Amino acid sequence: MSDPSGVPDPTTEAVFNSISAQAQETNRIRVTALDQLIQELPEDGSAADGRRRAKDLAHQIAGSAGTFGNARASELAREMEQLLTGEIDATAASELRTRVAALLEALG
Repeated sequence: MSDPSGVPDPTTEAVFNSISAQAQETNRIRVTALDQLIQELPEDGSAADGRRRAKDLAHQIAGSAGTFGNARASELAREMEQLLTGEIDATAASELRTRVAALLEALG
């Protein structure tokens, strides 16, 4: 984002900031969808398709947030992805809901 003299290129920086803002908004939308999927998951883990879709969303959020420097959001999404790999009991469901709220806060 800078030329060889170290001076930032305003055009490149503006483009990066625009793409970053779009990614941030996309991640907020993903978290909303993820939250809905989590709310619909039965605590007996029987909804394999919903769980897979939720895990995919968490994975996408983790990668995108990490790419644009939001380490906290990326970490929370990775934790959710791991939780969605295991059994979804009442404890896991509660932890997922807690992380959704923290993830929304981390995304701003």
